[in-house]
Amino acid sequence: MRFVHFLISLIALNMVSIKTDESAPVERSQEMVAKLRNKAVELGHSPLSNLFAAILRREAGIPTNLTTVQIELAGRLDLLGRDVIQAWLVRGLDKDPLPLEAELADRLGRRGDEVRQSTVAHLEAMALQMILTPAQAARWQKEAGQPSTVKLSGRYRTAPAPVPWPPQSPQQLFEMVRTEANKWEQGYASPYLMFLCGDVGGAWRGNSAEQKGLCRRLDVLTRDTARAWVMRGLEDRNPPIDDLADRLDDRGRRLRTSVIAHAESVAARAILTPDQLESYLKFYWKSAGVEALLDSELAHRLKLTHAQRTEISSRIEAELSFVNQAHANLIPDLDNNLVRQLHGEPGSTDQMNLLKREMQSLSNEGDAVIWSVLSPAQLKEAEQILGGSAKSPPRPSAKPKRSNVAS
Repeated sequence: MRFVHFLISLIALNMVSIKTDESAPVERSQEMVAKLRNKAVELGHSPLSNLFAAILRREAGIPTNLTTVQIELAGRLDLLGRDVIQAWLVRGLDKDPLPLEAELADRLGRRGDEVRQSTVAHLEAMALQMILTPAQAARWQKEAGQPSTVKLSGRYRTAPAPVPWPPQSPQQLFEMVRTEANKWEQGYASPYLMFLCGDVGGAWRGNSAEQKGLCRRLDVLTRDTARAWVMRGLEDRNPPIDDLADRLDDRGRRLRTSVIAHAESVAARAILTPDQLESYLKFYWKSAGVEALLDSELAHRLKLTHAQRTEISSRIEAELSFVNQAHANLIPDLDNNLVRQLHGEPGSTDQMNLLKREMQSLSNEGDAVIWSVLSPAQLKEAEQILGGSAKSPPRPSAKPKRSNVAS
């Protein structure tokens, strides 16, 4: 009888132990949720970084002659950065079930520190490269002991210079500056942000309403920053002609590319989830075709060498120029055949289809010249990454007809 009582007591003790063990992870998760919410609240009480505190309070080495526009743009960057990090910290905490315990721990640990530091670094780069003047940025970096910000190459071809270039008079330059500034008032800062804002007719719908809202704010702020930078000094009594021209020339175009890339990095690291980022990248690469090779992430996955990336960039620029000129030469024939089609002339439809095939053939031949830079192993990997629904890169069986285009 005593033995039976002993067994009953032992079973009861084990049941209490099991119940305690089952509740422990829940308690740990709830504790981490509370810490994450507290971290999110703390972000709302102070500027994102010392740089933004200095700009907004006009101290710590930032000159006091900042314009209202500079302070307003910096304030919006600061607020957006804090909102992005807050959203990342509390993502999924109001859902049942909660995110996995390991994920919550990551947000409180090194992963959380990396996301915050990365977001701050990219937003500071946008402020230093485009909101502040070079002199203001240099003074801040010197007094704060910060290194120069990294200029990113981005995932797109650098925009061409305005035509005609260079301008023939200050008045022509001023008009070009206004035209460039007006471009930033509409559209999107980049295809990447256009997709993430969810305004692409359903082509890619992987993000929540909150994520779309943050992406829209990031896109608008990037365009407003670029527009203010292009226009800076234009309305002064003595406009800085050299600076204005520099912003439209090669250096300025590359700087705009860099700022866009920093904005996209904020979206990639802190607004999207890893799965969403992967879905977007594959969607973008498929739609971009051969120009996807300019994307540093795809280049990394394909293990392209520096020499290959340089050659690809050169060939894309040369091929684009060649194909555009070839298409321009065909436009008169296309127009003539369109008129003939409208009048129902015999053979006009067949001739139009022939011209379209010729234009497509030129593009395919140009793509082959660029894909030929890759090794067979890299081509195979590219086909796997692009997937079956994408057009696989052509495999030139012979030397491309225009392989000397980049030389």
